[in-house]
Amino acid sequence: MGRRTVSLTEGPILSGLFQLFWPIMLGALLQQCYNTIDVAIVGNCLGKEALAAVGGTSSTMTNLMMEFLVGISSGAGVVIAQYYGAGRKRELSQSIRTAVGIGTFLGLVLSIAGIVMAPFVLRWIHAPAEIAGMARIYLQTYFCGLVPMSLYNTGAAVLRAVGDTKRPLYFLILCCILNLLLDLLFVAVLGWGILGAALATVVSQSLSALLVLRILFRSRAYFQTSAQGGGAWGRNQKRMLAIGLPSGLQAVMYSISNMVIQSQVNTFSTDVIAASSVFDRLEGFFWMMFNAYGVAVLTFMGQNYGAGEGKRMRQGIRIALIAGVGLALLLSGLSMAGGKWFFRMFTDDGAVQEMGLSILYFMMPWYFIYVFIEVLSGAIRSTGEAVMPMLICCFGICAVRMVWGLAVAPAFHEIRLLLLGYPVSWAVTALLFLAYYLLGGPRERIAKAGQESGL
Repeated sequence: MGRRTVSLTEGPILSGLFQLFWPIMLGALLQQCYNTIDVAIVGNCLGKEALAAVGGTSSTMTNLMMEFLVGISSGAGVVIAQYYGAGRKRELSQSIRTAVGIGTFLGLVLSIAGIVMAPFVLRWIHAPAEIAGMARIYLQTYFCGLVPMSLYNTGAAVLRAVGDTKRPLYFLILCCILNLLLDLLFVAVLGWGILGAALATVVSQSLSALLVLRILFRSRAYFQTSAQGGGAWGRNQKRMLAIGLPSGLQAVMYSISNMVIQSQVNTFSTDVIAASSVFDRLEGFFWMMFNAYGVAVLTFMGQNYGAGEGKRMRQGIRIALIAGVGLALLLSGLSMAGGKWFFRMFTDDGAVQEMGLSILYFMMPWYFIYVFIEVLSGAIRSTGEAVMPMLICCFGICAVRMVWGLAVAPAFHEIRLLLLGYPVSWAVTALLFLAYYLLGGPRERIAKAGQESGL
């Protein structure tokens, strides 16, 4: 196991970050492929109404659950990265067992809640009658797989925290291939429709969870299976939830604000809803890239904070900002250049393609702003502080976006003006993070790295 883990407390910073980032990003893109494969096959086999149901309308709820679970698992990632950086193997083992227990419980609770709440949320976001029934079937089936989704994200967060990014990637490659094959079998061959697409995803996610858990409980080098005391369980649980719960709640607020925007999108024509659904697939890849970059930054900062490397953390922030902005601008340019091909992959409807390209060309130049949020938030959270990043995001992104979606955009009822609320909220949030980092105390805590980590 040791040879698969990576210490980020020494060596070149940029190469260390990207050694983590690329496997995480590829894995995140593959995880995004679960729903994207569903959307592509459903759109081509069942038509644009099914495309709209499985795409934008359902993805708002699936993203809410997934992002909450990823946010919760980030708490485990921070604690484990700190223990790994400090070289404390006993505490590392104890914290991993705690993380798996938390992931199992939360996955079960969210699965039940999602199945019950799906019809009510679809009514709240004004899902049109012609797609609401299909969206309900997809969502309720999808939510049956939240326990394995939670366990995969927890296990992957554990492995990434100690620098093992390759095996979660290999598992996702295998499971995405399985998802594609099952989608074709269930939807195109057996004719199970929306239900078949959701079942393909549940089966694939279950396999990915089993594979990652097998690694955790068979390893001996870092993941020892000796019993831990109740005090260690409780202490680790409190630390993980203190960091992960605010991050999870932040993700929920993100998704709620996105539901507000989606409720306004649903007031447009089916062509606009379908075009937005396809654009959401492309945008989803961007969010996976940003999230992967944030995980790499968080892991780098967490290990160095545990090791007392404050100077290296400050250097890492500068390097991560420059590299992240450059990468975001490059990907935005490539997306604009390949936009026509991308939309043709999902639908042959000319009106949907034209509307989708209009949205794409309008939105792509703004995504680099989000790099500042991921890097500064990750640096702050790596020190164990999660409440202030949550509050900044809830105000800067969620509140601003909801005000925009409910008060500003409806007055004009123009899709691009509605979507402008996204970059406006990113810019406000990035400025708030920069001000807090410079003036609010995180720099001083980083300068005292190791002394205040509680290790």
